[in-house]
Amino acid sequence: MNNQKIEELEATIAKAQQQIEELKKTKIKRFKPAYHDYYYVVRVDSHTASLYYGGDAWDAATYTFFNFYETEELAEKAVPLMRRSNAIIMAKLLVDPYFEPDWGDKGQVKFYVYFKHSTDEWQECGSIGLNGEPAHVSTREKAQQMCELLTEWGVK
Repeated sequence: MNNQKIEELEATIAKAQQQIEELKKTKIKRFKPAYHDYYYVVRVDSHTASLYYGGDAWDAATYTFFNFYETEELAEKAVPLMRRSNAIIMAKLLVDPYFEPDWGDKGQVKFYVYFKHSTDEWQECGSIGLNGEPAHVSTREKAQQMCELLTEWGVK
């Protein structure tokens, strides 16, 4: 009796391990609801809303703008991230609105800001090739101005 139960459990474990391996191989895809399903967005007042997917221009624009979430929980997690990114972009446009990084120019230093949690402050950094930040400015001084604005606004 015990041997049979052990064999059944081992078979179940083997099947689960196989399913895990298949899931690991699955490509991560952006969520897009089926026609007539619901999705969630972050509204401009920082609250989330559930919307009905009808395949119209509004849905297309929302999807293209990357404001399209499968669950309310994910949309709520996006709120502080969007606020921070929008604040960085606003600060950049206030201190250096006309600077456009030339990513083909390997000698052009581009400056960006990031929040350093270990010191609880905004810091600036320069790079010639990193493009992972939402906004870049032309000088270290302008990046420092961005840090000052973000600190003044209480953004972390």
